[in-house]
Amino acid sequence: MTAARSRFTAGEIKQAARGRELEMLTSLAGIPSELLDESREHPCPKCGGNTRFRLIDREAGAVHCSHCFNQGNGDWLAAVKHFRGWTFPQTLDEAAAHLGLAPLAAVNSNGHHKGNGHTSQRVKPKGVDWLQRMADDKHCPVESLVAYGGVVNGIAVEFPLYGVNSRCSTFYVYPGSNIASERKGENATGKSAGLFLPHDSNGKPKFPKPGDIVVLVEGVKDAAVLHSFGYFVIGLPGKYLKTEWLPLFRGVRVVLCLDNDEAGIEATAKLAKKLKGIAS
Repeated sequence: MTAARSRFTAGEIKQAARGRELEMLTSLAGIPSELLDESREHPCPKCGGNTRFRLIDREAGAVHCSHCFNQGNGDWLAAVKHFRGWTFPQTLDEAAAHLGLAPLAAVNSNGHHKGNGHTSQRVKPKGVDWLQRMADDKHCPVESLVAYGGVVNGIAVEFPLYGVNSRCSTFYVYPGSNIASERKGENATGKSAGLFLPHDSNGKPKFPKPGDIVVLVEGVKDAAVLHSFGYFVIGLPGKYLKTEWLPLFRGVRVVLCLDNDEAGIEATAKLAKKLKGIAS
């Protein structure tokens, strides 16, 4: 290796290399592309011999050699480590360098960060569209994230949050962060939590009206998924409704669709009780 590089997790490296798995096998592991056709077995580029080597999972970039690489061979990272003879940390560093990853310290509140003061490293692969990455992760169209005001700002994807009458805060998602809470998303420091509302064709938030059928879910990502199926969906900031928000749902038909876990089931019962007499 040349100079020491900052460490990245395997998950961050594989996320950055999504769609480039075969390239990593050829460019980084040094495996000739003609050996990656999946149609038959080939001589192994490491140990030689006949009909020992083949590609077994194109999506993961996993390869197999019946002689020297028949265990611990689940993805392209393992293949790079094996065929190059590198340590695992060295493999991560070399992969990061190949992908053009650069460690980014938390930035201040200049429009790229809400200023929570984290000391995380947020990964910014060259040419990555974080909004598209979020859409791919949730299996929904980018348009449904945009419908909730989603925009890329530096290394963050930002979403507006609304109170009863107007915007009250901004929600930040950092898809490349090494902190789980930042990948999930965080509200701006010192700002009130709000609701994720879909926007109309003019970019204005759509507040529910009496007679509307509205689905309530946890967060903006689930809201975007159901929005892509044509539902009027409002994302909650977790599992709760502020009392001050209740008038928004007067006369509205509400479908509660929280996470199917113990906490979600318990919260659903509480929300139903809170909405009783206001919404059906």
